[in-house]
Amino acid sequence: MKKSIALFSVLILLVTLLSVGYSCANADMGPKPSVRITFKNVTEPFYATLLSETETTGPATAYLDNGRYEKQYNWYLPNGDADYYSCDSFSDEPFPNAVAEDIWQKFQNIGSEDGFYFLQMWWQIEGDDNVLNWGYFPPDVFKVAFYFPESNTVVVSETCKSYAFDSYFTVDMLHVNATDGAVRPIPQPSYDYLGEILGLLFRIALTILIELCIALLFRIRGGRAVAVIIITNAVTQILLNVFLNLIEYFQGIFLVLFAFIPLELLVFAIEATVYGIALCKQGVPIWKSVLYAFTANFVSAVAGFVFALLFPTTF
Repeated sequence: MKKSIALFSVLILLVTLLSVGYSCANADMGPKPSVRITFKNVTEPFYATLLSETETTGPATAYLDNGRYEKQYNWYLPNGDADYYSCDSFSDEPFPNAVAEDIWQKFQNIGSEDGFYFLQMWWQIEGDDNVLNWGYFPPDVFKVAFYFPESNTVVVSETCKSYAFDSYFTVDMLHVNATDGAVRPIPQPSYDYLGEILGLLFRIALTILIELCIALLFRIRGGRAVAVIIITNAVTQILLNVFLNLIEYFQGIFLVLFAFIPLELLVFAIEATVYGIALCKQGVPIWKSVLYAFTANFVSAVAGFVFALLFPTTF
């Protein structure tokens, strides 16, 4: 009965902290959704932007004839710098930067002709592996628009949709013809699913190894005891890591930080309960099983943070 009450209390704590974390993640204090497009095989400089299905997203807005939003530009350079300018909503004066005025007008016309909105932001792409990184409330449904100044040509992609909190796409420029505006390239989703799966398996294996080593320090030995530890850890770590990965995939790393501690507490409660029952049959006192579960989870969690700092692409 006491174990059930304790487990229920942990579940209530988990739900509460997740709710708070979700609210904070959706407030204006954490990371925001992003769209990152990598351009491969770039052979000539061009400018690129995302045309939006809606006239505004986050702080980015379209310029409409009714003067509802001000005329501006946000020009992101290849070296990471940016050039900004905004003017009065009803001003018809050109921008002080003549090149920016020309680029802005090209994208404004593309958006109008294609039924989408140009949100007055664009990226200058000059070399291979350059990226368009819209890191603050990107359009959810969008098209990628290209402007090639050397040939004075515009190209618009097929319609795309964000598929995760951080959505990754790749465009192979070999398939984009700068002399033919009728070409509709299709940005390919490029989320590293295989890398995530391999990272998941590595984290699970490392956790089991660490907890088996700690079991030796606690003098918990024997084939059945080891089997209990391996099976229990395999189940709890798969559930924990899959859940955390899903949270990061759909809600971002910020909410993961809120979810990690209550989820670890839940894992501890489950493992302490299982060990207290199963290892008791192997002659291990309940207090020792619970202490082992706490120590093993604490050490593996700390080790996970250390490895995350050393190998961020794996953890």
